[in-house]
Amino acid sequence: MSEIVLTADRSLMSDYGAGLFLGFAACAPRLMPEWLYKLLLCPSIPHVNGAAKFAPCGTRKIEAALLEKGYDVVVAHPDHLRKFIDGETKVIGITANDPLGLGPASTTFSGLTRRETYSAIFYRRLLSQVNSFKGGAKVIAGGPGAWQLADERIASKLGIDCVVVGEGELTALRVIENAVNGEDLPRVVEGRKSCHWISSPP
Repeated sequence: MSEIVLTADRSLMSDYGAGLFLGFAACAPRLMPEWLYKLLLCPSIPHVNGAAKFAPCGTRKIEAALLEKGYDVVVAHPDHLRKFIDGETKVIGITANDPLGLGPASTTFSGLTRRETYSAIFYRRLLSQVNSFKGGAKVIAGGPGAWQLADERIASKLGIDCVVVGEGELTALRVIENAVNGEDLPRVVEGRKSCHWISSPP
């Protein structure tokens, strides 16, 4: 079990079969059975007892910053979160690239097919899973797609305690430290060289 658990939705936890353009599969609409999608377009990254062997670059940067500060942190595969989360877990950090399927490629594909993207499906599923057993841990969302979650109503509906929009190496670290210390968090924070609160704590 870990004090801080970092993860990402299943659409990001893949190397897409090492195919240069298969990364666009993360934005694909749901046109095939999920098992076939995962097998052909979005195979899972390997893990070691649930700890992800690979992860998005931004996730690893936050992990490195936390480790440098001496925190107990693990990057967990989304299918194995329960192995790392218990009553001692203070923070669950989730990286998102396209959590609501609003990116340019996603809206193009979903607009043509009128189907929801796998990125949105997997992100919503991950949050539902996390909220079912997070206990008192704070859920902090960040990553390139965090702008899609910056509406306080959306964050609240998804069970996200704080959204870090923009650069996170400094800002996310401060937010996570505040969460570990039991402090109230603003719903949305803009990542800068120095922190700037967009909204007040709920």
